[in-house]
Amino acid sequence: RHRRRHVSSCVCLGGGRGGGDGGGGGGDGGGEQDLPPEEEAVVLGLCGAFAWILPLGGLVMTGPVGAMLDNAPVWCSVLCLSVAAVVHSALVLFPGNVWQMAGFLIFAYYRAALFGTAATMVSFTFGQENFGKLWGLLYLGAGLLNLCIFPLADLAKYLGSFEEINMGFCSMSVVILAYPFWLWRCDRAAAAADPNAPFFIKSKVEYWERTLHETNVEEIRMDMRRALARV
Repeated sequence: RHRRRHVSSCVCLGGGRGGGDGGGGGGDGGGEQDLPPEEEAVVLGLCGAFAWILPLGGLVMTGPVGAMLDNAPVWCSVLCLSVAAVVHSALVLFPGNVWQMAGFLIFAYYRAALFGTAATMVSFTFGQENFGKLWGLLYLGAGLLNLCIFPLADLAKYLGSFEEINMGFCSMSVVILAYPFWLWRCDRAAAAADPNAPFFIKSKVEYWERTLHETNVEEIRMDMRRALARV
């Protein structure tokens, strides 16, 4: 049971066949090579399922994610994304194929929503003229954080399980839940000050329809800056 929990967690980190073959876990992939044949079959089955669920689930979720980003306040999308992170982090704590498959489905939605929500937040918060620089910085930071995979895999090998590491990720996800609620409070405060100015509250479709009818670009930028100042 303890070994199965270790194996399932390795699959969620995306290390190919436990990390050894795909280069995701480094070294011997956390010591999974000595698994009994029946447990190795479970690992291969989970990896195969993940390889199908991730792209197909992302394709299916494209429509709902796009509809929410177009027609709901940004904080709604951020809240759904944060809740999905908590649920996925909790599911990987439980051994068993059913829990792991459920975690794969949640992760498929999370991956589809992550990039669209992040791009929307950056562009609508800091302006289109700053999008390229900030998006590049986000990718740089994400790439640097990915280097943590190697010491985490070594730590899991030392501990004999990913359980403690997954509990840490779950705790961080719960803390991050405060962010969408902070955005919601900002929306309410901005709406009380001026319901027409803050673009956080208005749907993105309505906002862009309004901006397309504006002729003074500088006035639009000042309007956005005033809304951000109130937040």
